Amino acid sequence: MSNLCSDQLRIEYGWAVKVTLIRQQQVNGIYFAVILQTCLGNTMPAERKKSANMDEKESLLNNKEKEFVERRPVSTREKPKDDVKVGVKRETVKVPEDKKKKLDEDKRKKEDKERKKKEEDKVKAEEEQKKKEEEEKKKHEEEEKKKQEEEVKRQQEEAAAQLKEKEEAHQLHQEAWERHQARKELRSKNQNAPDNRPEENFFSRLDSSLKKNTAFVKKLKTITEQQRDSLSHDFNSLNLSKYIAEAVASIVEAKLKISDVNCAVHLCSLFHQRYADF
Repeated sequence: MSNLCSDQLRIEYGWAVKVTLIRQQQVNGIYFAVILQTCLGNTMPAERKKSANMDEKESLLNNKEKEFVERRPVSTREKPKDDVKVGVKRETVKVPEDKKKKLDEDKRKKEDKERKKKEEDKVKAEEEQKKKEEEEKKKHEEEEKKKQEEEVKRQQEEAAAQLKEKEEAHQLHQEAWERHQARKELRSKNQNAPDNRPEENFFSRLDSSLKKNTAFVKKLKTITEQQRDSLSHDFNSLNLSKYIAEAVASIVEAKLKISDVNCAVHLCSLFHQRYADF
């Protein structure tokens, strides 16, 4: 584009130089004719005709020059202004295009950012929902497991309680049966005591100490089930033949509890089986 404008300017400049040279030659010819006419004082018709023809030619050249100037698309003085206008216009067009492009780019980035944020929010919401469902499922499973464990524990406790109750009932039944058997045996022994009492020489081997016998008789006033074994041991080692009345009096004076009655019955049976005076 720049080369084309330079060529056009060179062509126009060449034409302008040619026109200027032609006009200068015409002017010089006219001056020469005027000077010659002045000097001669008379002008020939042919010379006047020639002068008129030269004037016509000068006018024609002026018209052609004017027409040429008017026909030119752009003058050498106007061309830079138009080029500046076009440049400014192009810059003006370019600026909105860049601005529009930047706005479109910003809009696209904003949309991408919003879309990405929505996707992230969606993924986050899905993950939270999944996590919540898993927690609820886990909690439900733990509750079910806990219920099952509690049910198993309850069943085991019930089974253990039933077994314990059964064992206790069996134990109570066994103890009752043993007590019943002991009473039967004790009754039998008491009934057969006269035939089974020891001989007189048996008492000679026992301890007849006054101190020990007196202490034993005093213990009979406070008979308890816890003393059963110790009282039985002392009774077996002592000769209480002279202390039967005191022993009976102590047993009668004893303040017995229900739990101590069996111990008292046991001691009375021992006295009855060994001493006929009891």
